[in-house]
Amino acid sequence: MERYIWVGRYEHDIKGNDIFCGSITIYGSAKGNNHSFSEQENFTSETREFLAFACQIIKDLILTSEDLRFFFLDELWAYNIIDIDSSVKKYFILLNDRDTLEFLNNKTLSRIWLSTELTIPPFISATSNECEYSYLKKYFPGKSKFIIQESVSEGGEGTFMLDESNQEQIMKMLRQSQAYSVSPYLKHSLPLNATLIIDRGNNHVVFPVSMQILSNADSHMYYIGSDFIASRNLSEECCEKINSFLAKIINKLKSCGYKGIIGVDFLIYNDVLYFIEFNPRLQGSTFLIDKAIQNAHKLSIYDFMLKTQVERDLFQNIYGNLNIALSFITNEYEHNIKTSYVPVEIITDGDKQSYTRFVYNTSLCCSQYQYNIVDYYDYFANRYHLILPDVEDSIANQGAILRTIVEKYSERTVQTILDCTCGIGIQTISLAKLGYFMYGSDISNAVLEIARYETEKRNLNIPYFQADCRELGKVFAIQFDAIISIDNSLSHLLSENDYIRAFESFYDRLHDGGIFIASFRDYDEIVKEKPVWAYAPRVKKENETTFVTVRNFEWRDDICISHQYFIENNSGKVQLFYNTYQQWAITRKAISQIVSKTSFSKCLWLFSEETLFYQPILCLVK
Repeated sequence: MERYIWVGRYEHDIKGNDIFCGSITIYGSAKGNNHSFSEQENFTSETREFLAFACQIIKDLILTSEDLRFFFLDELWAYNIIDIDSSVKKYFILLNDRDTLEFLNNKTLSRIWLSTELTIPPFISATSNECEYSYLKKYFPGKSKFIIQESVSEGGEGTFMLDESNQEQIMKMLRQSQAYSVSPYLKHSLPLNATLIIDRGNNHVVFPVSMQILSNADSHMYYIGSDFIASRNLSEECCEKINSFLAKIINKLKSCGYKGIIGVDFLIYNDVLYFIEFNPRLQGSTFLIDKAIQNAHKLSIYDFMLKTQVERDLFQNIYGNLNIALSFITNEYEHNIKTSYVPVEIITDGDKQSYTRFVYNTSLCCSQYQYNIVDYYDYFANRYHLILPDVEDSIANQGAILRTIVEKYSERTVQTILDCTCGIGIQTISLAKLGYFMYGSDISNAVLEIARYETEKRNLNIPYFQADCRELGKVFAIQFDAIISIDNSLSHLLSENDYIRAFESFYDRLHDGGIFIASFRDYDEIVKEKPVWAYAPRVKKENETTFVTVRNFEWRDDICISHQYFIENNSGKVQLFYNTYQQWAITRKAISQIVSKTSFSKCLWLFSEETLFYQPILCLVK
């Protein structure tokens, strides 16, 4: 009868499992049936040193028993040990050939392989010299931070975040002979991981998805833990996307004959799923999955991979309905959260605690994914004056229109006005030129920099602040005579709760009798047809460069997704800039109903026939 030995990184990975009769690990107690390479705290070494150690232990063990079989955290470790001594191969459990493992382990090759069926982030394969900051800025126009990854690496050891401030430091870290995969940093993305198993009979299991906890330390992007609790708050629509996404991946893996456990790292960015990489081995979070299975069913994840007599229906029932109410973080970063959360278990490997994991039954990540509009405005900030139809005409004329409205409907004299979604400052500047004491705020720092520049250019004095319009009280202690939000800005709020928070924020920052006005697209008419194009292509020319702007709409019920394409053509040298955002195509009736749930009691709508403004205007008085 075969007996199994675990070969992995941590002794604890098989804690509570009676399927293994011993272990060979990098970290461990070196007691009983554990053979550990190190008990030293913060010990680091090349993997090949551990594999040479493991090879010798394996040879010693098989001399004592011919029925031992060795199961590896990473099958590539097994092949590397075979390179040292091929006589041990017959004792190894190998489900995949070496070429398949190396192919899937390569970030560049696996992305290219999946690119015809799944969305992958824009990336290039580059040498260390080609990772120079100015080169990447030209290759990824509009981006200022980049993720540089060794094509073969794990845990963040070969992953760097490059920006203008650390370029010299990063260039010194990169290895001359190494190939790198380089992508723009997707700032507000949500990093997720899924663990899959494909058994020898081509059955498969998908475990619950976890949110990855990452740390940007020392210019690296390290993996430091996982949170299965937070991921349960993903929306039903998002989960459906993930299921479809993983189904395609499973079919691709089966097509190449892959067997066993594998991890899939992916991102959600602006509601799009991006494949990042495969990890054809056990994951850092696998021990939490195993713990949940043991607690619920007294079985192990390794039963599924090693035992052939377990009923498949039983496993499908276990894994299909598994609840993993756990999260963990490593010892290096636990101090950041220990004042708030109490771990349910502290896991150490070895007497000297070379590695510690803190397990929680509390979510350590954000509780839910929220679409973020900042990226779009940050991305296009320097080009926004070229996207809009006529900035100078708007500055010249819109202030007078807005003045008429605030003076007519406000119940107090208007002197101070806050433009709470000021963007690049069009309405803020226009009203300041008429003599109002103007303040500007926006959630995007990048557009505020443009607004400051345009203000100084006109010799005006307008203070600008970064602020979320839903939380103005966090930034402004003063109250205003009027607050404005023009050009459909509030439609970026995608829920009734967000609208209520925003309206209460406006109410709180207005003087009694003060007025709030906001303009909206006429969604009452737009939603009847749900057009594909926002407007005809806009063409502008400056010096020798022609700029073309095209925006098309994608509809998901009453959510309008805008895809913005901005093309620069400089004497035949063409560059495309692209980004996207969402807005709620909210009707006036829906807005009025939301207002009725807030502190505002005076609400009316104004239309172009009266105001001469190109959009309907909501008018609220405190």
